[in-house]
Amino acid sequence: MKKRCILAGLLAITMILSGCGSQAAVDRSETNGSSEISSVAQTPTVTQDVSSEEAVSSEEAASSEVVSSEVSSSEVSSTTTLTKVEEAASSDEEKEPEVVFETVNAGDKITTEDVEMTIASASENKKIENPNTTAYYATYKDAGDNETFIYFTGTVKNIGSSAIDLDDMRIDVLIDDKYEYYGYICAQDPDDGDISSLATYLKPFESTVYYIYVSVPDELISSYKTCKIDFGFKKGFSRVSPILDTWESCDYRYTITIAK
Repeated sequence: MKKRCILAGLLAITMILSGCGSQAAVDRSETNGSSEISSVAQTPTVTQDVSSEEAVSSEEAASSEVVSSEVSSSEVSSTTTLTKVEEAASSDEEKEPEVVFETVNAGDKITTEDVEMTIASASENKKIENPNTTAYYATYKDAGDNETFIYFTGTVKNIGSSAIDLDDMRIDVLIDDKYEYYGYICAQDPDDGDISSLATYLKPFESTVYYIYVSVPDELISSYKTCKIDFGFKKGFSRVSPILDTWESCDYRYTITIAK
């Protein structure tokens, strides 16, 4: 009887202990389940936050790219505009002002405030002959071997109030639009009738015969088609240098073409 009571007591204790273990397992299971559920519930929130940050970063990057693109476009546009302005300025600087020449021919007369100048004729010759056959120098100049003069001649009168020097004239010669030469002037001395490059000084009311000429090789004389002579001078016949002065500095500019 006593043993049965002991066995019964042990059995009861065992059942009690078994029940506590099951309860603990259940508690642990519930705890783990709750943790997993909490983790699952919290996961979307974390994902959403990450997605939001990524979206913000993408928008910022896109905005930065747009700004960068706009800046680049603006820089390119500014650079292009500046380049065009510079090119236009450079082009304007490279352009030389247009120089206009008045065309004259044999038989014409030029009148300015300083001179009256006729153009009588044009010719080519080995010598420039003095029209005054009684002058000491019947021939002003000989072109020499293998050279010939091309020239035009006429009269010139000083109608100004001051003395002038016809040598203060710029003269350029272009043959067949290719061969360039400097031209020269000589005149008949009003006092002794001799022709000289030094006889170009005219006092008011004095007049004389002049020659504007160029000396060229005979080889060119035999083949040329046109000889264009440009000549010009300043008001009052101020000094003109064919090397230092430009045609723009001449107040009067004329051109005559001698054709064969």
